[in-house]
Amino acid sequence: MYIRNFLFPLLFILLILRAIPEITFLYLLFPVLGLFLLLKIRTEISLDDFSKNFLKLLFIYGFWIVLSATWSNSKFISLINGSYFIYIASITFLLMVYLLIDKIKVFQKLIPANLFLIILCIFSLISNLPENAWTKGNAQGFAGFAAHQNTLASVLVLTSFPFFAKVVSKTIGSIQRYIYIILCIFNVVILYLTSSRGSVILLAVAMFLFLIFYLKIKSFLKVISILMVAFFILFQLKLIRTGFEDFVLKDADEFGASRFGLIQPTIDAAENGGYIGVGYAVSDQSIITDFGHFVGEEKRFEREKMISVLAIIEEVGIIGFILFSLHIIYIFYLVILKIKIFSLKQISNNNYDDYFNLSVSFAMFISILIHTQIEAWFSGAMVTSVQLPFYFIYLGILLKSCNNILKNKFV
Repeated sequence: MYIRNFLFPLLFILLILRAIPEITFLYLLFPVLGLFLLLKIRTEISLDDFSKNFLKLLFIYGFWIVLSATWSNSKFISLINGSYFIYIASITFLLMVYLLIDKIKVFQKLIPANLFLIILCIFSLISNLPENAWTKGNAQGFAGFAAHQNTLASVLVLTSFPFFAKVVSKTIGSIQRYIYIILCIFNVVILYLTSSRGSVILLAVAMFLFLIFYLKIKSFLKVISILMVAFFILFQLKLIRTGFEDFVLKDADEFGASRFGLIQPTIDAAENGGYIGVGYAVSDQSIITDFGHFVGEEKRFEREKMISVLAIIEEVGIIGFILFSLHIIYIFYLVILKIKIFSLKQISNNNYDDYFNLSVSFAMFISILIHTQIEAWFSGAMVTSVQLPFYFIYLGILLKSCNNILKNKFV
């Protein structure tokens, strides 16, 4: 039990350290500890058919991205990053499957990581450390000790979204609800300070979808109506309205203007990617922009990318994109057609955990698919990002919840 109560929260803390440059080396303990745990508990992991099918689809894509090293313009980078994708995705997914074996309150394991991040941000705000907390990254928001505003914001959302869902949970007591509300307030305030519009979209879409999946239509309309009225009233205040407009536009003339310079190069690179791409985790060397830098002795250009769909096509081609999409299609088939998530709202409180976990993880899964079209962390160049393991954390929870629901004949 100490593995689940101590080592898993520690694992999540090590994961978010990837976002902090000064101590990012400690993140190396995450894949090492993850492998250690996996070897220690390997006899206790019982893979259901859903998880087996998912891993097969994952390895098919993994094989293709590793194979892309044979035609890549940087064979070593494609081989290493492709191998790391298979490694980190597999161990993260399998650890989540194990964590849910005995119906552990899995999302509670994220609380220490989120609290650690909040405390670190509060310390940064009070002490004004580091000195570039407001000027690093895009210099348009608070980054604290993180490398970039968007990185801090996305990790906040990925670790705190279950708490927002818990606020409307049917089975927690008043004290627990107040604790989750306080956590949510801290996360919202810091999220606002980062000025990360993409992460706000990530949270808003995930919460909206969760309410659709979890609440009955009458309750859903009631909650949405209250939120809309509250927003309308607050928007009448000039201070709120001005702050909202500044947040959305970020000193630009129109929404998204800061991203326009990334879109056309991304489209051009995807067109050049063709059927097999230029190689996993590398950039099309015929496209040089202001959004990137040269690395290595060979002066290889690494371009900042946008829109994951196009970034994947650039790197591993249309074939690679199709192979990557297989697991997404499988998830939608499983949750909507097999599990029939929209028919699960009559589940009794005794079976609440699996239904709640499924609603949270499926909502976040869809929201991540949208968010990655902004930040493109499905590309191979972002394989070592802090966000990617969270994707497979939520997928592990999703698939195990699906299996538990069918196994116990909740539907």
